[in-house]
Amino acid sequence: LLREAARLECPVLFLMQWDDELFDRPSVFALFEALGSAERRLLAFPGGHAEAPSAARVESTRFLLEALTPPQASG
Repeated sequence: LLREAARLECPVLFLMQWDDELFDRPSVFALFEALGSAERRLLAFPGGHAEAPSAARVESTRFLLEALTPPQASG
């Protein structure tokens, strides 16, 4: 997975739960660091794996809109 992460070049929003019982923090940070994308963001929220707050959805939506909306032509 780390080797494949390095090949990723698109913008990435990486969400993690601080007290995740399935994925430990060092592994999550290692995967985030391995991402090949120049544009990457890490958002951490308190709680367990299935406890992502509504703010995670809001930020994910914002990120997708930003990443998928073509830039406006100037002039």
